[in-house]
Amino acid sequence: MKAAILLLLLSCILVAPAYSLEEHIVLGREDNWQDTFLSGVKKVPGNQGTLDLVLKDGEYSGEHATDILLHFNTSPVPIDSGSYTILKNLITVSEKHAQFGSGTGVFQGEREGIVLTPEMGSLFYRGTEWQDFSIEFWLYPARLGDGETIFLWQGTDRTNEGVMPQEVRFSIRGRKLHFSFLNFFQSPQGEPLTITLSGTTPLIPRTWHHHILRFDSTTGLLEYALDGETDGITYTNSRGRENSIISVPRIGRLSTSNLILGNGYTGFIDEFRISRMFVEEPFIRRYAQKTGTAWTRIFDLGFTNSKLLKVDAFTDTPGSTALALYYRIGNDITSFQGNGGGTLPWQQFGPGDRFETGNRGRYVQLMVEFFPGGYGFTSPSVSEIEIIYEPDYPPSPPALFIGSPGDGEVTLSWNEVESPDVEGYLLYYGEKPGNYFGKDAVQGPSPIDVGLTTSATVQGLENGRLYYFSVAAYDSAQPPHLSEFSHEISARPSSLLRRPQ
Repeated sequence: MKAAILLLLLSCILVAPAYSLEEHIVLGREDNWQDTFLSGVKKVPGNQGTLDLVLKDGEYSGEHATDILLHFNTSPVPIDSGSYTILKNLITVSEKHAQFGSGTGVFQGEREGIVLTPEMGSLFYRGTEWQDFSIEFWLYPARLGDGETIFLWQGTDRTNEGVMPQEVRFSIRGRKLHFSFLNFFQSPQGEPLTITLSGTTPLIPRTWHHHILRFDSTTGLLEYALDGETDGITYTNSRGRENSIISVPRIGRLSTSNLILGNGYTGFIDEFRISRMFVEEPFIRRYAQKTGTAWTRIFDLGFTNSKLLKVDAFTDTPGSTALALYYRIGNDITSFQGNGGGTLPWQQFGPGDRFETGNRGRYVQLMVEFFPGGYGFTSPSVSEIEIIYEPDYPPSPPALFIGSPGDGEVTLSWNEVESPDVEGYLLYYGEKPGNYFGKDAVQGPSPIDVGLTTSATVQGLENGRLYYFSVAAYDSAQPPHLSEFSHEISARPSSLLRRPQ
């Protein structure tokens, strides 16, 4: 029985793997991608509780033509752009159902979801005259009940006949979006006009759709588009057809009235924006860019000629999304200059591919390209990247270094360094401990390259002077790696000393 156990232990030792010199650099997970630069890519919470890299979606950003912009990313909801104040906020924010960004507004049928007060400089401030405009938003209705109001503004103006009410209302009617403008558009002579416009396509509950109402002040065109396709048009005149009479929006001068979002509406609203322009091509895909890029800083592997073994990447490519991974490695850091630039070419690879033996260098850098799905609503993701490499360590220093003095010379020997890539040895000498700057030897100044031999006689030394010696091994790397110095020995040449015959 004891013999069997001993045999089993011996077999385990024989098949145990040899000690590996592999080193690892892990990106993502615990380090939160701190060594990674992003363009068109962002960090989001992943399934493992850490941050994943995904494409940055097409959230609008504030620009000169933006009158108001609400992203609904955080609660309480901030105004991301525009001269408005939130007077009342009865909604919450959901991260799970966001169409864009990190959140969406959750409206639960309250009479007033969000109430905003226009400030001076905004389109709805009293006395403002409009030109082109666009009002757009993403909508995810839960019920599509008649009378649910998405947007409401009510104001007053003074005419020759007295006080005149004004109203702009976007509401659900017959499962379609209906737009009504009471005394909102006025002719050049100041005559008020009431205009209505309805979509022709029934909406589907619990489904995201993009809606935009836009006005061209040069033609009087008032157009409604659903998911980028025209779904209703009219013209701002009494006949609703294109002609030379164009009525434009004018806000009454009597008082500044509030805007209300989601009056009695149940569902989600995302990316609400009012612009002082006719938006010809609203962005209705989730991902604005065709590609996004993430690239790492340049990692120093410590030694030239280090071997890149493989790069593992934990990724997800749903649907028709895709990722492209690249690496580059070299000994000259100047060839990496710039963020992803430089003269060193990128090499594409697949996660887990074993690299060729020629992939050696001191510096390595990675890059990942992200490609959205064909419809622009899905993104690939990267959870972790692991660089696996083998440093090309310098050889060990020679051991058992000994010396024997002679007449004007010292004979030195040492043990061979057991390493397959040792190319030779450098012999150092000098006249002070640790100071190997000797110049007396026939073979030349210190250090002397003696090749692969493990012994050498340094000739031409001054008798009676004490010399100090050390030896170091070098390998085949370019430039070569030099081992540490061996232990130091000293010897004093003398004319009284003779080599044995």
